[in-house]
Amino acid sequence: MNTLRFLSIFSLGLALTVTACEGDDSDNEGTSDDETTSSTSGDGDGDGDGDGDGDGDGDGDGDGDGDGDNNCGADPGYGSLAVGAPAKHIQGTDAFGEAFDMGDWCGKPGVIDILAEWCGPCHMVSECMAGNDSTCGSVFGGTLGADLRGLLENDQARWVTVVVQANDNSWTTDPALATNWDNLYPNEHISVISVDDPSALFANMGPLGVFPTIQTTDEELKWLWLEDGQTWNNLVNIVDIYGN
Repeated sequence: MNTLRFLSIFSLGLALTVTACEGDDSDNEGTSDDETTSSTSGDGDGDGDGDGDGDGDGDGDGDGDGDGDNNCGADPGYGSLAVGAPAKHIQGTDAFGEAFDMGDWCGKPGVIDILAEWCGPCHMVSECMAGNDSTCGSVFGGTLGADLRGLLENDQARWVTVVVQANDNSWTTDPALATNWDNLYPNEHISVISVDDPSALFANMGPLGVFPTIQTTDEELKWLWLEDGQTWNNLVNIVDIYGN
């Protein structure tokens, strides 16, 4: 079943790649394209079963607590956008005016959805995640949308949607846009936020320069799989590893 679903998603994704919203920012030089494609199985297989590959590597990013959350301490900041590297802890203001900190995800895998208000495919993804299965079929194909919602509803994963550009293509820090987006596409399990450094966030996490850019992290807040151009392999991967 996973193979069939992958093929259908991949075929649909190729079409969506052509129509994906291209950002108008030129600050994406910090990450090369070859860093955006992960190895297909090595990282997912090790990260899904706990801390077997992370505790004894001496990488210096643990807190010494020995509880498997050794990569969930202080924000590592922007670093290497590579599978297995610590992910930047996104912080911002959510749709209800409350502070959001991705560091609170420790122990859960997560999805980071970076979008622009003017981007059509971004609306489709959020509409799907708000429960519209017809839109899910159009944007993802198969049952991926329902599977992703199931992960969130069963407390198996986290999701944050970050609104970084307004309809006029300007970078935005306005929390009202997060509130408006959440009102359009409500899902109690998804945090919609604005951030103080939207251009830096996109430059460091959206190396392909398209919206939406969707990245995934494992339960230790390491990059699990990186955006590969709207074929949604990263989302298939997180469902396959952490789903029932």
